[in-house]
Amino acid sequence: AVNVQTVFRIRFCGENLNQTAPSSVSSRATTMPAKETTLFDGTPSQWTNLGTFIGCSLMGLLGLVLWLVGLFGNVRDFDGIGWVGFSILGLGAVIAIDAYIKVRFTHFSVTTERIEVERGWISKQVDHPDLFRMKDVRVGISIFDRIVGIGTVTVISTDKSTPTLRIYGIFDSRRLYDQLKQEAVRADRRRGVVHVEA
Repeated sequence: AVNVQTVFRIRFCGENLNQTAPSSVSSRATTMPAKETTLFDGTPSQWTNLGTFIGCSLMGLLGLVLWLVGLFGNVRDFDGIGWVGFSILGLGAVIAIDAYIKVRFTHFSVTTERIEVERGWISKQVDHPDLFRMKDVRVGISIFDRIVGIGTVTVISTDKSTPTLRIYGIFDSRRLYDQLKQEAVRADRRRGVVHVEA
C-alpha cells in the first residue's frame, strides 16, 4: 500500500503535512485497480537481423569460393585454403543462426500494469518492471525502420534491476509509445505515486 502522506512530503520538498491529505487524492490512492489488459504481446521482427544476415551471406559466399578453390585447385599455393573457406562458411552460418535464435526467443508482453521481457532458448531470463515505476518513454524509428514498418520503444524506469528497457523491432511502435504514456499516468494515479525530477 502506498502512503499518501509520504508521497506529498516528497512532492512538496519535504514539507511536513500533519493534516489529512485532500479527499480527491485519498480516494484516488485507495481506488481499486482496473482490470489488467494487454497492450502488446509478441516477438521482435527478424528485420532487425537484416544487416547480420547480409554480412553472414557474404562470409558464406567467400567461404564457399575458397572451399571450391581448395577442393578443385591444382596449384600448390592453394593447399589448405579449402579448410579456411570451409571454416569461414561455417562461422557465417553459426553467427546467422545465433542472431535468428536470439530474436526468435525474445518475447515482449506489455500490459496496463507492467512490461515483461523474456529472453533465452534453453535458459530463460525474465525482466518485468511495473508501469508505475516508469519515468520516461521514447520511440526510435530509423529510415530503414520506416521502410519495413518497425521501431524501438525505450522505457526509462526507477526499477534498479532494469533501469532501461528496449522493446525493439516491433510493428506499430508509435501506437505502443502513446499507450505507454497514457497507462503510466493511470498506473501512477492508481497507486498514488508522484515522480519528482531531480
